[in-house]
Amino acid sequence: MRSTDWYIAAKKAGKQAWSPIFVCKVPNTLGIDAITPIYDDKHELKGVFSSGIILAGIGTFLNNLNFSPSGKTFIIEHSGDLVATSTLENPYLKNTKQNVKKNDKEILTRLPATQSNDPQTKAIATYLREQYGNFHQISDNLHLQVPFQGKMLFVHVAPYRDRHELDWLLVVVIPDSDFMGEIQANFRLTILISVITLLIAMGLGIMTTRWITHPILRLTKTSQAIAKGDWQNSVAGESQTSQILEWQIIAEVNTLSDSFHSMTIQLKSYLETLEHRVEERTDELMIANRQLESLVNLDGLTQIANRRRFDDYLAIEWQRHQREQIPLALILMDIDYFKRYNDSYGHQGGDDCLIQVAQAIAQVPKRPSDLTARYGGEEFVMVLCNTDTEGALKIAAEVQTAIADLAIPHETYVNNYVTLSMGVASLIPISGQNPESLISYADKALYTAKDQGRNRAIASSCSN
Repeated sequence: MRSTDWYIAAKKAGKQAWSPIFVCKVPNTLGIDAITPIYDDKHELKGVFSSGIILAGIGTFLNNLNFSPSGKTFIIEHSGDLVATSTLENPYLKNTKQNVKKNDKEILTRLPATQSNDPQTKAIATYLREQYGNFHQISDNLHLQVPFQGKMLFVHVAPYRDRHELDWLLVVVIPDSDFMGEIQANFRLTILISVITLLIAMGLGIMTTRWITHPILRLTKTSQAIAKGDWQNSVAGESQTSQILEWQIIAEVNTLSDSFHSMTIQLKSYLETLEHRVEERTDELMIANRQLESLVNLDGLTQIANRRRFDDYLAIEWQRHQREQIPLALILMDIDYFKRYNDSYGHQGGDDCLIQVAQAIAQVPKRPSDLTARYGGEEFVMVLCNTDTEGALKIAAEVQTAIADLAIPHETYVNNYVTLSMGVASLIPISGQNPESLISYADKALYTAKDQGRNRAIASSCSN
């Protein structure tokens, strides 16, 4: 018992914690234990309390979530191994080895999410690994669009940490077809209603025509009989009959006119209602598109531009500055000793610090053509259009002043307050270069600023 993984983990932790995921003997599956070491008055270990659950139970819980018609959710560790999934896929691989008596025995090993049998889970895990190198780099909420089999998957990744050192990544996946399904259904309903309205109008037209033509035909026959001198059959009671026919025709025509008027009012009212519903659906679709665009281009924590937006914007401005042969500047910024800050003030304190710093940096540039974005972790970047090195250094000085005005305490740093190290680079793009060269110059200048004592801005000596 004392050699089990959960016992050793509890003894090492010295407090309530979660054990590593392990192989259960009965049933033969994966599980995890909540563990608590028990000490006597002399703080000597007397035993370990353990209560476990199997990962299949978590998968069943995820499968019962009803958040999207065809959406999925799964949990992975920072190692990349699958913990549980709403697809009920087993989060392990079965290997077989033979013992001395030649009896086959199944050995369970963890299943990497990149080797999942579910195509969407595999595609998303592979995308995250390619974008961030490894899953340990993911420390903040992510909103992603992942291409999959000619369609688009909207993905939300949320790191989950608790006070007992449980550290997982929760992933929610919603296909774009779930967003468009209701809109397409309403469009089909609109077409169906329009066709029915057309058929009703045609039927009413045919019936109205018969109502009008029937008395007119009778009047025509009477007129022809009178013209032929057939007074016996047609003229008997002619005055009264003719008057009755005339009043009948007038009454039926008036009735038909009233029907057309009523139908016109109803159709006009229905069409106005239909147009209003189409406008409402169009507005809802536009709002949804704006929300999706915001999710794609904004960093979820700091609410400034994210890395995707920065990459796209830098590529566009690089081409424009190359055509016009004007300088393009870039400032790469890093919060000094942020890991110490996180360890001292906790992840919530670290998040609050990132938000304050990001908002302060974003308010420095005054031109709409300049862009401030979160580069990754505690790093930020600023793109300055038509700006030389001297101008970029002035902006960097303004950023340092803005951060100093925040006066965010940093007790583990010699300056006692949060500061930034910055690398500045500016060049005129030429053929044969790419935007990565400008980033590289700024990155080297940033490391020079750190080597020289931090809390400063250093300009790169880059030149065309």
